[in-house]
Amino acid sequence: MLLGVSDLAPAATAAGEVVMGEERANVRRPAAAGACRSGALPRDQRISRSSEFRAVMASGARGVSPYLVAIRPTGVGGGAPSRLGVVASRKIGGAVQRSRAKRLLREVYRRGERPAGDLILIARRGIGEASWPDLQRAYRTATRLAAGSRRRRHGRRGSEGSGRPA
Repeated sequence: MLLGVSDLAPAATAAGEVVMGEERANVRRPAAAGACRSGALPRDQRISRSSEFRAVMASGARGVSPYLVAIRPTGVGGGAPSRLGVVASRKIGGAVQRSRAKRLLREVYRRGERPAGDLILIARRGIGEASWPDLQRAYRTATRLAAGSRRRRHGRRGSEGSGRPA
């Protein structure tokens, strides 16, 4: 194994021992101040694979609110574990704005009512300027709409009785 310059620098273990070389890679460093990840969602409560996102989006019911869109699969039983997927496209802005939007969505999910089964939250424009109470209200509205609505493939267009001439 080739060692880089940074691999040759000594590292201290929790017991204060100094190690070098390949042993250095196995040293566990203490977390930086303020870097507590206790609020992070556990891996089993996250939707992370694109195939999982596609499956929920293809069979899910949507609930739309001013700051976010919630998508839940139809026909989910009450005993299904809660999992969250978060999406923020480039329409939201640059990387900093997208990251902030995703953090806001994860936080509103953590503090709000967690529906059973999978849930995908998609950030909409303006989420960065939303107040916290408005964001909580938008989350509740979108998740309730997604839970109670039936999926329509093409919305209202093309349905009979739409008032449009044939």
